[in-house]
Amino acid sequence: LIREVIVAGTTRVGDVAEVTLAPADAANFVRLDGRPIVGLGVVRQASSNTIQISNAIRASVDRVAARYQDLDISVVSDDADFIEVSVREVLITLAFTIAVVIGTMLVFFRAWRPTVVPSATIPVALVGVIAGIWLMGFSINLLTLLALVLATGLIVDDAIVVLENAQRLQNKGLGRRAAAVLGTRQVFFAVVATTAVLVSVFVPISFLPSEAGRLFREFGFVLAVSVIISSFVALSLVPALAAKFDLATDDSAPGRLAGWGHAANHRYESALRRCLDRPKLVGAVSVALAALAALLYTQLDNELVPDEDRGVITIDATGPDGVGIDFMDGELDEVEQVIAPYLASGEIESTFSIVGRYDPNRVRVTAQLADWSE
Repeated sequence: LIREVIVAGTTRVGDVAEVTLAPADAANFVRLDGRPIVGLGVVRQASSNTIQISNAIRASVDRVAARYQDLDISVVSDDADFIEVSVREVLITLAFTIAVVIGTMLVFFRAWRPTVVPSATIPVALVGVIAGIWLMGFSINLLTLLALVLATGLIVDDAIVVLENAQRLQNKGLGRRAAAVLGTRQVFFAVVATTAVLVSVFVPISFLPSEAGRLFREFGFVLAVSVIISSFVALSLVPALAAKFDLATDDSAPGRLAGWGHAANHRYESALRRCLDRPKLVGAVSVALAALAALLYTQLDNELVPDEDRGVITIDATGPDGVGIDFMDGELDEVEQVIAPYLASGEIESTFSIVGRYDPNRVRVTAQLADWSE
């Protein structure tokens, strides 16, 4: 209608000007793949679940899209995609870790019976840790899953100590039950002391100040709980299982692994004897290595978390002061022209651009890359 307004004679507005619909006083412009759109961002509250929010938003988008056929509604960027992939990778790592731990015990025990006992403590302890996560009000996230992966190795440590001592006593001729009771009693305080030391290391991580403390709060507490549960399982379930199995072995049995173990033990005894005979030299070397470690620490880069591939490239542009939003809208055209070939080739799935982000002189372009599998 505005194009048809007569200016003079037969001259209309559309003959001398380009007419478009736009806000009377725009504070920013939003584009999707170069097309003007209406953008809506959702920012989650603290301690909320990103994946649950994502699922709820996608369900709402589907309902609105089905109701209004003339509108094209789509989700441009979703942090839950990266989180779901990361959680899946951590779960795969957890399963792989359990398999490696069991395989390693089988290799060194060289028998299935001693391997079964500490292996049985893994699911029991992990279930207890997950119950602890629930009782503390935490959620299953990247940090708690990472703590579970690390805890898998810690869980079997105490169990192996108790089992090995019971096995040693059975090799000396004690009965199964007597070896289990006496063996556990001999290492009881060693297991408790080890647990106390590990807890005293992990718990302070949860009380780090500022952002680091909030980030690693769940990580530290989950590790501490896993260590406590593992020691309880090692001092209760392991002796009960050890009393049911014949753990006696013949260490003198021929075998490549046994020969390697005896050779390694002999070399260790020889090296330990030489170190004990030269305490001053060992002390001086230890101090020198500690000083070298402190020097190297000062040369390392410091960062809260390492860089990671989230499948997104962010481009920020800032113009001279006072140029205004219209000038930056034109500059955005040049940025999008540079990105266009990658968008056409499929390396970039979509671009989401904002002109006037926090400031009329700023532009931000978020390029969503193709899926990691592609």
